[in-house]
Amino acid sequence: MTSKIINKILNVAWIGQGDFGDEAMAYALRKYLQSKGVESITYYHHGQYPSYQGENDLAIKKLHTFNARGFKKKIIDYIKLRSFSSLIIGGGSILHSFNSIKWKLNLIKKMERFTHHKIRSAAVGVSINPFKNSSDEKMCRDFLDHIGLAIFRDDYSYQLAKKLTQNKNLFSSLDTSVYLADQFPGDFANPNRPEDTIGLMFVLNKNKQEFFDKEKHFAKYLKVLNHLLDKNKKVILFTFYLGHDYSDVKLNYKLKKFCQNPDNVELFSFDGDIFATIKKMKQCGYIISMRLHGIIFAYLLQIPFVSLAYDRKNDNFCRSVNYPSQMSFSFDRLNDIQPLINSIDTLLASGRSVYHNVMPVAKASKKVLDNFEKLSKLIQTKL
Repeated sequence: MTSKIINKILNVAWIGQGDFGDEAMAYALRKYLQSKGVESITYYHHGQYPSYQGENDLAIKKLHTFNARGFKKKIIDYIKLRSFSSLIIGGGSILHSFNSIKWKLNLIKKMERFTHHKIRSAAVGVSINPFKNSSDEKMCRDFLDHIGLAIFRDDYSYQLAKKLTQNKNLFSSLDTSVYLADQFPGDFANPNRPEDTIGLMFVLNKNKQEFFDKEKHFAKYLKVLNHLLDKNKKVILFTFYLGHDYSDVKLNYKLKKFCQNPDNVELFSFDGDIFATIKKMKQCGYIISMRLHGIIFAYLLQIPFVSLAYDRKNDNFCRSVNYPSQMSFSFDRLNDIQPLINSIDTLLASGRSVYHNVMPVAKASKKVLDNFEKLSKLIQTKL
């Protein structure tokens, strides 16, 4: 008989931000909690976009709206935080900068101060990036020392965390969204993969225009797109993120405008519906993605892919599932585009054979589930 979780849960997640990956991670966690008898979840902060809500989903509540700040936010925290007995942080890239880590640690301490005892706290499906300085590292160490349990979405983050803290409740897992393949096998079944259509997911970060400017990267993007069009492929340019930090939509419009055969290029933007996006991905025979969840969902759908990382999260995932290293590139270091073009051609020739030595999706889903069970035990412990 399934043991029910009956305490009140607060979740810190990047929900309502117009991001496919974050909505998928949040939904996967809700599906697991629902299997344990949880009926509702409260998000500490909700963005300005609608959040995905599945059929018979948990009731979704929010403590703060996207524009909450200042004195009003402090009053709401003072009144409401004491009613929660568990705090789940994640999934996602939440341990990557000083400020991002600091406010989450302060939230744990604030909840403990208001309730006059330690709370059940867990970071789930999170990753750690290389720290910019010693202050970032120290803040992450303080966070890990204080958190009740931490489940990491790649082995790199797990190994780094073990070096930082004496906390023994650290576990290596995979991205939370991997659990969806287990829960919705029909939606992830993909027996008839079309060979003539390729999905492309490029990134334009508004805060790094000097890095993602036209001179440095637009020509590379366009060369990849035109190379595929030269091979008489149809191309779908995906936008996975609609928020203010990235301009992927504008980038894709520009790529279609300047490519050599725009009639063979389709634009698709995530509109809040996770499964509509999955369905669109299933129209692709191959995926080339800078977005982490572009390659994760390509893997879950068993679509051969090339990873074009702009940070190490993509590479960490590929290593965690043993995906071929020659299909993973650090795009910022790629001065010569030809090795990438060569790998794309190899991918097109190889098809699904690239998955011969890759971790099976069923095993990956079980790994996530096993770590969810550790979360369940923590949440159900008596304080």
